[in-house]
Amino acid sequence: IKAKNVHIHPKYVGAISEYEAKIKNVTPGPCYDFALIELQPLPTDLEDLLVPICLPKEDYQVKTGTTCKIMGNGFMNSADEENFIMPSVLQMADVKISNNQACRDEVESLSIKSKINSDVICIRGPVHPCVGDSGGPLICQG
Repeated sequence: IKAKNVHIHPKYVGAISEYEAKIKNVTPGPCYDFALIELQPLPTDLEDLLVPICLPKEDYQVKTGTTCKIMGNGFMNSADEENFIMPSVLQMADVKISNNQACRDEVESLSIKSKINSDVICIRGPVHPCVGDSGGPLICQG
């Protein structure tokens, strides 16, 4: 499957330091870290195997406790991150939606704590996104 076009959010800000953000007059990223990928026409033998995921209405709120799936190709552990070894196969895990205030309460870093706002969905689970997974899909039913 090949991409025809990638539509990056117009307000996207990558992971930058607070110092860089002040110079550029933006919120330290990652912010609006998602994109839509427009696919080239699929081979006929794949058409029946793929099901599109619908985007929710703008005001939709995922309920706390909802089980969702995350996917990404980020580092699997700190040793892989140090050696820049990323998985060659897309990884997937189940997580639960959590309360943002609970997430803020558990974080010690003020810079990370400040990023947990109404634009963020906090997730919990035995597996969590890592460096390289930011902006990856969060898939919830309902």
